[in-house]
Amino acid sequence: MIVSRTFASAAYTWMPPVARTLRQEFRGLTLELSIIEADEAGLAGEADIELHSELPFMLPMTVPGLYLAPLGVDDLVMVMPPDHPLVGAGSTDLAEFDEDDWVQYDFRDAIATRLAEHACSQAGFRPHYVARAQDHVTGLAFVSAGVGVALVPELALGWSAFDTPTVRLRNPTPQRRIVAQVRNAVATYPPAVRTLELLSGLASRLGQG
Repeated sequence: MIVSRTFASAAYTWMPPVARTLRQEFRGLTLELSIIEADEAGLAGEADIELHSELPFMLPMTVPGLYLAPLGVDDLVMVMPPDHPLVGAGSTDLAEFDEDDWVQYDFRDAIATRLAEHACSQAGFRPHYVARAQDHVTGLAFVSAGVGVALVPELALGWSAFDTPTVRLRNPTPQRRIVAQVRNAVATYPPAVRTLELLSGLASRLGQG
């Protein structure tokens, strides 16, 4: 058995193909997956492999008994209602959204909140939130309905079916760091090694979507 804990967007986007490959290569193996809730995001070490998102301007989290495996950097993009004037722009300065109404896509996620605050501060404004959602799905539904724009990790958009155009941001480009924490006890366990290989391969595609 492999016990894994991860944040939601990685669970939905990365873990299904990982589970499929593990099933094919390790007959009889069970992958047990749970979502790291916002109020327990700082509690590491309860699983064999844990995926965490981190602030790139802070030092990586280290936990006794686990080794750190950096996976990649996930850009945050601006998600817009279909009729927004910047739809189709490709990329633009974050400051272009200083007059927009904003949706906070996951107000429980301290990482997402600090990333937005830090990026907007660098761009010289504070976002005007008109709605706060507890999860990705509701936040994207608000944007699709025209409530406002939202700063969302690109990885979170891979499984969304909402009509929400995106634009890449510069000055600054908000990003989150994604890391794996692996228990030393399973460091040489073949299914754990393979899981980390698969996650590294998927993470290498970040920024190409």
